[in-house]
Amino acid sequence: MALGLLAAFVGEIEDFLSDILGLNFPEEWVIGVILLVALITILRHRRAMVHFTALLGNHAGTGLIGAALLIIYVFNSVIGGPTFWKAVLGPDAFSPEIPKICKSYLELLACYLIFIGTLGLSITLARRKKHL
Repeated sequence: MALGLLAAFVGEIEDFLSDILGLNFPEEWVIGVILLVALITILRHRRAMVHFTALLGNHAGTGLIGAALLIIYVFNSVIGGPTFWKAVLGPDAFSPEIPKICKSYLELLACYLIFIGTLGLSITLARRKKHL
């Protein structure tokens, strides 16, 4: 889970560095290293990963994280785009700030849902029996 959150952080920091600061960030290489570390961790702790994967389907935290991913990758691209707001408001009432504001609020909501989902999963996993 920590590696997944690290990957999300890398995606956000890449947006910040490229869009705001104008720097080039090697996002693909960093994500590749994170995936390699995740694969090694999964292979080293197979039993715990099987238990964790079985737990994911029965926990509300998984649904919250899934909803956050839906918001980020589906709704954010539609509602955060200027084309949607030009069609809804018309060219006279459209302001370029509206898509930026909506996109920011949707990302904040998604971060909150990821935080709550991760917290719920972490508490559940911390209470598990130590038989693994």
